[in-house]
Amino acid sequence: TLSISDRRGNANRSSKNHEGNNTPERVVEMIGEEFEELKEGLRKFQELPPNTSTENLLKEFLVGSEIADLLFLSLYLADKLGINASEALEKKMKRNILKYPFEMFNDGIPYEEAHAMCKEIWSQDGGDQSFYEREYPIAIPPKK
Repeated sequence: TLSISDRRGNANRSSKNHEGNNTPERVVEMIGEEFEELKEGLRKFQELPPNTSTENLLKEFLVGSEIADLLFLSLYLADKLGINASEALEKKMKRNILKYPFEMFNDGIPYEEAHAMCKEIWSQDGGDQSFYEREYPIAIPPKK
């Protein structure tokens, strides 16, 4: 069997062979295609009778493999664009914690209403641009 690093090396060689075809726009299209396959796999999995002896295997095959495809393509796109995926995820989670406070969803308010209220408050507070400027300031050279 191949180790993870062997497989990664094979994947890197394979992706380099197709580098010219994999523009960021094409990778986003591929993510969309895989997303549709994930929705189809989830639908098929939900139609299965519960508690079958092969339920976990089918879940891994029908759903897990599509999630893996989405993760691979997302990481590939991040790498191609020079984005540190770990840092991007950390920033996004910090933002979501502030934008969607747990208390709003644990106060008996229907989910859709709480979600809309959070979005409105976030927008009034300056939205994502304000968050990223405040949390992750970038040194901008002064105008001459």
